Order: sequence, then C-alpha cells, then structure tokens
Amino acid sequence: MDQMTSLVIEYKNRAPLELMDLAQSMICIGAQYKEVCINHEKIIPDDMRLYVKEVRSGSTIMELVPWVAGAFPVVIEHADSVLKFSEYLARLYKWYSGTGNEKPQNVTRSMLIDAVKIIEPIAKDNASQLNIGTIQYNGDTHYHLHLSSLEAKAAQNGIYREIQDIDIPTVGVHKKVVMYWAQARNDAKSQSGDKARIESISNLAVKAIFSNDETKIRMLYEEAHPFEKGYIVDVACETVNGRPVLYKIINFYDTVELSA
Repeated sequence: MDQMTSLVIEYKNRAPLELMDLAQSMICIGAQYKEVCINHEKIIPDDMRLYVKEVRSGSTIMELVPWVAGAFPVVIEHADSVLKFSEYLARLYKWYSGTGNEKPQNVTRSMLIDAVKIIEPIAKDNASQLNIGTIQYNGDTHYHLHLSSLEAKAAQNGIYREIQDIDIPTVGVHKKVVMYWAQARNDAKSQSGDKARIESISNLAVKAIFSNDETKIRMLYEEAHPFEKGYIVDVACETVNGRPVLYKIINFYDTVELSA
C-alpha cells in the first residue's frame, strides 16, 4: 500500500466531530466513489472499494486507498481513479457552493443525497473546513478542494434545490423502462447474483429479482446473447435513503439492441 496514490479527507474541525456524522460522511464517500468510478466512468472493477490506510491526528485526517483483496496489481492499474474522484468532488462542491463554473454531469438523486451527508460535519461546525486531495507515491499532497463551513452550507442548500427539481420518483413501479444486465447467474432458480441497470432510474448496478421463474428463463435463456440486449420491462424499485437497492422485474415485453 505504501506505493499507492491515496485519497486524503481532512476535517479541520473546531468542535468535536459527532460520531454518527463522521461515520455517515465516510460511508457516503465510499458510495460516491463506487457510483462515480464504477457506474459512470467504469474505470475500476466492480469489487474495488475504498479502504482506510491511516487515520492521523491534529484535525481529523483520513487517508483512503482503493483495494481489491488479493489483487494488488489491479490496484496499481486503476490508481488514477483516486485522482479522478478527488477532482469530481471538487467540481461538485464548488458548483453547488457557487464558487465553480463547471457543473458535474450525470449526477443522480442518490448521489446528491450522499453529497449532502459527506459535508455535514463541516456544515454543522462554524469556522471548520473540509480539505480533499490526493497523496502521490512520493508523499506529495495535492489538494483539489478547500471547503469552509459557510461554503458547505451553501453547497447543501444548492444541492437541496437540485434534489427538489428531480421530480421523477425512484421508488415504486416503473412501466416499460429499458434495463440491461450488469451480471447474471447461470441458474434459472437463483434469486441472488443478478444485477441490472436501468438508466432512467439510476446508473447503479442494482440487485435484480423476478416475479416468477418463467420471466427469468425468457430473458436469460431464451434470448441469444442476453448481455448485448436491452429489455423493456415493468419493474418495482425499492430504495434505501433514496438509493435503489432492489429491482423486481414484473413483466417483460420485448428487447432492443444495445448500441456498440
């Protein structure tokens, strides 16, 4: 791990950090990393996550590294994901705090909800600051974002306004949407291991189950090259904190060819 590029998150707090706020902030950073680097940029494997390398004192400084257990060479290959993610967070918070001129693209409602929670420890603590950057192999630190408490509050307000403008409900039944497979088990009876994407709802790869075995057989075993097609379906979506966590495929109508 010593030769890896790492993500540094520094909470320069004046008051003690509330444990739940800090824990929620770190959880949402991990969720954002997965959303941006796996589902949007597709620059890291599905099983890569951020891990804590070091927690330093002074202010609260978290040093995080991408890691796939037992796959060190893969981590080196995708080390630039940390840099891209740090730059993404800087663009996002600068835009919503009114200090940036580049709006991040393809940001979903669930990503915005996470973004609010990431900066909650700073927004609640006047005169505090959040610093986000990267530490290179040689130990050089480059910060992409310095966000004050006042700017954090402004960013949260801007994000809340954006969330209110997203009027398409995520939870509930969605009629005749196009989904495609992210992964699927070679087992008609299995209700685990299947993941699908429905871009009109979210870019996340979400666990998928079927209302009956016949629908799964039609979609996976009676279609040639199932991973090269989109499927027009009715789907019930379940969420946790606004984030899709389960698609239940109710009806299957037809297929569409995915563009190359």
